[in-house]
Amino acid sequence: MRGFSQLARRAQECGARIALLIAVCVWGLAAAPAVASHVPEADRFDPFDHATFNGLAPLGSVLPDTGIAAYADTSGAFNTSGYTVDSLEERDRTGCAASASLFYFGGKTAWSRLITRVAGTVTVKAKTDYNVILFLYQMPDARPIGGYFFSDLPPALDCNNAASGNDETLQAHVAAGRTVLVQSAGFCGSGANATQGCPDPVNQPLGGNTTMELTFLPDNQDGDGLPDTSDSCPQQAAFTPTGCPDRDLDGIADAADQCPDQKGDPPLGCPPPPPVDVDADGVTRPTDCNDDNPAVHPGARAVPGNGIDDDCDGKPEPFPVVTGETTLAFSGNRRGIVVRSLLVRNVSRGARVELRCRRGKRRACRRQVRKSAGARGGTISFPAMRSKRMQIGTRIEIRVTGSRSIGRFIGYRIRQAGFKRTDRCMDAGSTKPRSRCRTAAF
Repeated sequence: MRGFSQLARRAQECGARIALLIAVCVWGLAAAPAVASHVPEADRFDPFDHATFNGLAPLGSVLPDTGIAAYADTSGAFNTSGYTVDSLEERDRTGCAASASLFYFGGKTAWSRLITRVAGTVTVKAKTDYNVILFLYQMPDARPIGGYFFSDLPPALDCNNAASGNDETLQAHVAAGRTVLVQSAGFCGSGANATQGCPDPVNQPLGGNTTMELTFLPDNQDGDGLPDTSDSCPQQAAFTPTGCPDRDLDGIADAADQCPDQKGDPPLGCPPPPPVDVDADGVTRPTDCNDDNPAVHPGARAVPGNGIDDDCDGKPEPFPVVTGETTLAFSGNRRGIVVRSLLVRNVSRGARVELRCRRGKRRACRRQVRKSAGARGGTISFPAMRSKRMQIGTRIEIRVTGSRSIGRFIGYRIRQAGFKRTDRCMDAGSTKPRSRCRTAAF
């Protein structure tokens, strides 16, 4: 009986309200969780004398949230003209700072709420025929209707008032598992103190027709339609119940996938992967001995001396060696020799032949002589050397060189009535004689 008398007394207090507010009050008394007797009923969010509003269920149920798809509610329409200015709401709660010294205040507030199961972005739009202020609060947890006191309210996550506009919009990112409270209030004045409240709560604020639109968009980094908190692969656009990674995006994690690089999980095992042609030269492995270099494949032109197996024949192409057979005809005497002829036969095609003669630091020939073997090669002669007297100690040097080729060096050191011959090679691009030469540039 005591509970019934309390219900009747509170229903009588609401008797002068409009039909919507009567429904809210009665529902709040019947359905609100039990509260300790020393806590005033009006000090809870939901059953006090203005509406706890939800677009789909005006009595205050939580907005549905599938946790997967975005949610949008545009059906919340109500009228706040008959609402009162509650000091508990007005005091310290509805000041919206326009600057460090200017605050806007409101009353006749209405509350909308939703509980988020996943993190995401909440967008709130209020369309009114009066000057409205919007506040967005993110509570630290998720509680049912009637689960909070005014003292639980944290600072607003965001607020908005255009001072002269009738429509307002707020947007904020909220965490998972939180109650999001949206407070709309009619503008009632401004002041320099954040706790000042409405200057004339009797005649202001104005209320009126209000339409609330709440939109919730869950976080979804990979864009696969599954919120991050429900997605085992939040950064990979595939729903993979068994975990990540899933390289072939077939819904089976690599750790459990027989074919992690190929969609599907055939019972007979994985077929061989398709041939790979990384360098796109038309030849796949293993025929292509270097699939990272499009210039290397069977049939490619082998570049002598580059140290690379360009044509994949198993070995790099070495520098070619030029040819040239030197013949020195002479007659000897005790002072040295007299040159009868100096010939270089079988010279490689396109090679160059150079003659140098020195005795000590002095030239023993009038000039250095360079002869080109021409396109066909052949025999090179030095007519200027005929009948040339070469004294003991004179050096005759012949160098045969070619482009990107190992050259030949033939040296004659004149002795009494003869000479000593030396044959050496020269590295490609060099004229220095060596006993051994490199077949490649490196």
